[in-house]
Amino acid sequence: MTIKYLSVICTFFFSLRLYAQADDALFRIIVNGKMGYIDSNGVQKIKPAYWYADEFSEGLAAVREDGLYGYINTEGIYIIKPDFDYAMPFRTGRALVYKNGRPFFIDKTGNRAFDLDFKEATDFESGRAYIATHSGKQGVINIEEKLVADTVYSAIYPFIDGLAVVEGLAHNPYPYQKMPVKFEVGIIDTNGKFIVPYGKYKQILIQSEGYFTAVMADPARIEYSDGSDYKYVLLDKSSKEMFAIDGKTGVNTDSRVHNGLLMVQVVDTTGGKYRYSSNTHIGFVNLSGKLVIDDANYKRAQDFSCNRAFVTGDDGISSMIDTKGKVIARNAYERVHDGGFRDNMALVQVNQKWGIIDTNGKFILQPTFEDVDEAGIVDGYLFFRQYVDVDSNSRSMLTGIAKTDGTAVLPPVMERFDSRGFRNGILRCVVGDKLTYVNKKGEMIWQENKLPAALKRLNIDYMNRACYTASSLYEDEKYSRGYGGWAGSANIPVKMVKQDKFQTKTLSIVVDTTLRDTFAKEFYGVKCYVVNDTKEAIEFNASDSKLSMLLQAMDAQGHWKDIEYVPSSWCGNSYHTVFLPPQHYWNFAIPQYDGAIGTRLRVRLDYIEPGAAGNRKTAEKTVYSNEFAGKINPGQFWRKEEYNPAGIMDPYRN
Repeated sequence: MTIKYLSVICTFFFSLRLYAQADDALFRIIVNGKMGYIDSNGVQKIKPAYWYADEFSEGLAAVREDGLYGYINTEGIYIIKPDFDYAMPFRTGRALVYKNGRPFFIDKTGNRAFDLDFKEATDFESGRAYIATHSGKQGVINIEEKLVADTVYSAIYPFIDGLAVVEGLAHNPYPYQKMPVKFEVGIIDTNGKFIVPYGKYKQILIQSEGYFTAVMADPARIEYSDGSDYKYVLLDKSSKEMFAIDGKTGVNTDSRVHNGLLMVQVVDTTGGKYRYSSNTHIGFVNLSGKLVIDDANYKRAQDFSCNRAFVTGDDGISSMIDTKGKVIARNAYERVHDGGFRDNMALVQVNQKWGIIDTNGKFILQPTFEDVDEAGIVDGYLFFRQYVDVDSNSRSMLTGIAKTDGTAVLPPVMERFDSRGFRNGILRCVVGDKLTYVNKKGEMIWQENKLPAALKRLNIDYMNRACYTASSLYEDEKYSRGYGGWAGSANIPVKMVKQDKFQTKTLSIVVDTTLRDTFAKEFYGVKCYVVNDTKEAIEFNASDSKLSMLLQAMDAQGHWKDIEYVPSSWCGNSYHTVFLPPQHYWNFAIPQYDGAIGTRLRVRLDYIEPGAAGNRKTAEKTVYSNEFAGKINPGQFWRKEEYNPAGIMDPYRN
């Protein structure tokens, strides 16, 4: 089984709360598995005593010392005592907290600001918070808990300059979904008033520079998947239609306005030709809808920024143009960093080296670096990458820091870093697999002192991802037909012998807490066996060899609840079945959780009833293990962390 990497490095770099702006110059550290804080000189200010510690916001930080969250000040003193399953940062004097899985807001004294009769909520941003009902309907409240947008939407996109795109509950613009076509997309203001009502458009994109791109809601023009039969319009903030672009006339777009220009795809439809990459090119229209930049050699382009855009031909070489279409630098760049110009600087590659140019195409920094990070230039600091010899047999791509004039700040030593850049003059990064803080002089002010690895109990406050994998006995043709999925498993069935003390004559799960094991390489675990002591093979639904198997715990009311969840894949190729032959068993390690609540635990497993016909999912039955004692935290009953896919080959979203 694999789990979300639980070290502080993962917590710091992939937490949902990374958007929080640290407003106090204290920085989180980890010592012996506990979190605390240092100042900008690397001096410890708050002793590492917490399983989790958030960044400070409005003078307070949410921390979990045992099973519950409270809030401390910058002296490490509890201002709000631990009382919550989970807690978010303060925003405009309010913080979103959870108790028994229910969200509500508190003020800085810890008192409830108001209750929420909703399943989910976000914290406040610019005086607004998004909420969702138990049926998934979305709305918006203000700081006084008034609904500024009622819970009548399936989606509410971020407010920008006081306007937000919304989609209604019945919005269904595509006929192939076997539901009536209905157009429920519009624009509302911060009072929930419709600026653009339902029914006019099929799709509206989030605004840019005060303009929205929309697709006309014409039911007669929805059959073409390539969009060549769509009619696009540009809307201003008052909902006025500035101009229309018709795919049949040769132009199609789903772009946004940048520097007063909209990128479009120009289509040569001469002779009724369909749209292919060979007969399309990129152009730009102005706010009157006039095609002001039109060159058939431009096959790809970036949006304008700082009144410059990079355009690329079939040969992959890029040129730079201005808003009039004038070529500033022709066929000059092998590659251009995503995002184009920022602060009148852009990263480009020439002769396989990266440098920095200004808006006139002149090099501020000559091509010097082997590679650059996706973050590029942040607040005047360039994050470059370079292959470094790890040992005589391997090399690793590491990141360094330089100023935009090429002055070295830090050699390439970072495996990861906070892509927001320096915060209060300090950069959080990972060097040598250790959490590290670096100042703007390139000095390491603090680095984690990792002790020799020692197993520990798993102490978390969210539902773990259940990834218990197993394989069919695929070398035996009789039981190999269930082997499949993109990810296999080395956990093959083991033949039972007389000495095995398993429950007989049935399918069973046996958890033996007296037999220690190692879970996910760094945590204590115990042995768990799935045993088929019947006379026939038993089939299990699986996703990339993961069984529908998880741990449950008993809550305070005596109800069994899941404390793990089986992730789901969007890829149909992930799904298959595996078989456990008769008189065989699988061997698993399950985690020994640690927490503030002592309770009973068990393992749940779904299997396909032998001899069942029809849908294999509806034919599933459930078997449970023996109960055993354990400890957990309250957040494990309900909270799921955001999952970040490992790459394009990872089809899991949760």
